[in-house]
Order: sequence, then structure tokens, then C-alpha cells
Amino acid sequence: MDKFRESVEAFDSEFADFEQKHFEYTSLCEEIRSKQQSCLHDIKHYRLYIQMLMRQMQAFQDTDDIHEAVELAVIRDRFEAKKLILSEMEQSLPKKNRLYLNVVLGAVNVSFTTKQEKFAYKNNYENFKIIVSGIMALFALLLYICPPIRLMDSLFHFLLVWYYCTLTIREQILIQNGSKIKGWWATYHFILTALTAVMLIW
Repeated sequence: MDKFRESVEAFDSEFADFEQKHFEYTSLCEEIRSKQQSCLHDIKHYRLYIQMLMRQMQAFQDTDDIHEAVELAVIRDRFEAKKLILSEMEQSLPKKNRLYLNVVLGAVNVSFTTKQEKFAYKNNYENFKIIVSGIMALFALLLYICPPIRLMDSLFHFLLVWYYCTLTIREQILIQNGSKIKGWWATYHFILTALTAVMLIW
């Protein structure tokens, strides 16, 4: 019994340490959320600040002083560099969902804050396309070989609808996180989603 009591006391001590660790974690999460909102506000502020300074700079564009002209050019380049820095900073902060994601997912935050998370999701998206495309190809071959069965045909079209719906959502999440997916490619998948849905209910 004494040994058991010692085990219980050791457990209580370890659990208390874990509770403290979890409290620190939740506190850090709250602090990060607060910092994120503060940074988003500051990015908006500095963009407006740069716009204001560039408007003021317009008044000096026609200067005849060569030194002032050079100085203005240098300042303009600095402002452009700062705008690029702000855009890079924005990539690591949460962004409001686009219309499609708002309709499908609501106000859920789908922004990734690190390059590792973005790469992992992109890799997952590519694997998803390969695996499901392979499954659908085998399914289509099976339908071609076997006698026509209405249920199997409906299941295949349901799989197509699910695949393209999921694909469009994943692509919108990637676009939300700065992926360079072409607009025509995303639109093509939206159209295929609608067409496969029509084929399913036809």
C-alpha cells in the first residue's frame, strides 16, 4: 500500500505540473491571438500612413533641385520596399475567408501561420488528388467492364460530386494562404462540381 501511495503522490505531482504547462499554453495562445490582431491593425495603419506620405510627396515631384529629385526617388523606393515587407508580414497572419469559404465553412480560421503548415497542406492536397483520381479511374473501369447497374452508376457520380466539392474547398484554402493556383483552374473545378451534381440527380 505504501508503494501505491507513493505512485499516487507522484502522479498528483506530475499532473499538477502538466496543469501548469497547459495553463501556460492557453495563456500563450491568447497572447498570440492578441498580438495577431494588433499586427493586423498596425499593417492597415502603416499602409494608410505610406499612402498619406506618398500623396504629400506628389507636391514635390516637379522640383528643379536635382538633389531633392534624387532624395524623393530614394524615399519612393523605400516606401515600395516597406509595402512589400507589409505584404510578407500579412502572409503570416490570419486573413478573413473569401466568399466561398465563408458560405461553406463559416467564419472558421483557415489561415496557416508558418511555411511548414502551408507546405504540408499543399502536399496533402496533391496526394489527395492522386489517390482519389486513381480510385475513380478504377471505379470507371469497373463500370465499363461490368453490366450497367444504376446503383453503382449513382455511387460513381456521388464520388465525383464529393471529389470536386472537396477539391474546390481545398483549393480555396490554398488560395487563401497565398498559393498561386490559377483562377481558370479553380473555376474549371467549380463548373465540374455543378455538372457532376446535375448528372447525379438526372
